[in-house]
Amino acid sequence: PAWSPDGKLLVFISPCTKRADFFETGYVDSSLYLMNADGTNITQLTNVPGADFDPAWSPDGKRIAFASMRDGNKQIYTLDVASLAVVRLTITEDGIETGQPAWSPDGKKIAFATFDLFVVNVDGSDLHKVVDKEVNTFSALKMPKWSPNAK
Repeated sequence: PAWSPDGKLLVFISPCTKRADFFETGYVDSSLYLMNADGTNITQLTNVPGADFDPAWSPDGKRIAFASMRDGNKQIYTLDVASLAVVRLTITEDGIETGQPAWSPDGKKIAFATFDLFVVNVDGSDLHKVVDKEVNTFSALKMPKWSPNAK
């Protein structure tokens, strides 16, 4: 789950039959849901074959980045909360899966994990590798975090 920046909403996935590691498929057929902080007004945001998981709110609360298997491999997408429009941000090589998106504090970039650690602009442009698996294999397998100054 992830809290909205104002703390009024929570995005979560369901069904979630077990905690799954990055390379497992424990989130098969999961969708994103939104609810008020008090547990009321549960609303399904996504409903496509595959799996949607790893939700992360944009700093302005207008979008949610998430990972999904809707196109076969785990890729990063964004969802506009108002319109429910979904945009695919990553297209990785076959067999290379992405996940665990994290918004920069200024809302202009998203970091995500594969075997390596990448950063991409929120429109999908300027994809670049930050950490190479040869440098530190385990750094990219954990959820990326941004410093407060987005550097």
